[in-house]
Amino acid sequence: MEFETLMLVNQSLCLARLPRAGLGNKLLVWGRARVFANLNGLPFQVTGWNHFSPGAIIRGEIGRQYFGHFRGQKEISQWAWLRARALFKKIRDPDVATIVPAASRIYVFQKVPHWGDYFEHIRDHREMIRTALLDAVAQPFRNQAACLPAPVIGLHVRHGDFRTLKPGEDFARVGLVRTPLTYFKLVVQLIRDVAGAPLPVTVFSDGHPEALAELLALPNVTRHQPRAAITDLLLMSRSRILVTSAGSTFSYWAAFLSEAAVLLHPSHIHAPLRPAAVNGKIFEGPAPSVVGECPALLRDNIRAIR
Repeated sequence: MEFETLMLVNQSLCLARLPRAGLGNKLLVWGRARVFANLNGLPFQVTGWNHFSPGAIIRGEIGRQYFGHFRGQKEISQWAWLRARALFKKIRDPDVATIVPAASRIYVFQKVPHWGDYFEHIRDHREMIRTALLDAVAQPFRNQAACLPAPVIGLHVRHGDFRTLKPGEDFARVGLVRTPLTYFKLVVQLIRDVAGAPLPVTVFSDGHPEALAELLALPNVTRHQPRAAITDLLLMSRSRILVTSAGSTFSYWAAFLSEAAVLLHPSHIHAPLRPAAVNGKIFEGPAPSVVGECPALLRDNIRAIR
């Protein structure tokens, strides 16, 4: 009743119209809309969690359909929603800021933000977003992620619709390209050298086993059996150390939600994922190439693992 009463007063609402995209990109649109609705006290609607993705099925990506993964988020009655859709003016992708909502408006968020700063309008509202996301996830998937053992070193090796780097290409100048396995191997060795122990590694990947063979052949490295995407994302976020794939918003969301030390590929860092207050206590930044270049905070975070 609170939200229906509010709508009768200001005759406006906020809609997250999620794109036909992977979970990370959907969440970027959802997050901006959720922050805007929260700042302005607007009822919040979501459409598009359940887009069918033939490409994910063709690629054999387990759990990349999101049917039933999220609870219905309707803060107004069905009648009020239908009336608003028919009669209200739509304001598309407004600035994420506190405004004086105009009468009879639907503020529609549907664009994925620019890669230069994916979390620009979400970063400073991290705790609210973390709470809202957990509330939005269907209980069985929350329970599954919470019951699985937390990874020590979590590696997200994004393949799927990312292509292989071509001979002669500069990895720093291309996007939607697979982060080389040699990079992950070097980062794992560096972390273990700093720790002084062969810390266990869990690989999260949509890649085929043969494509991951040289990484999985390392000692004390296991592959996580893929589950629902949201389960995997929440579990990755529980890692003690998280190594992301360059350009993967799925990786970046796990990092944003995490209390882990986050290692990013040095060639693909554009803006912080988490607020400065968090990163002042837990490392987020480029993976060093040698132990001698390891920042003191990262060393402390690694050596605190027991």
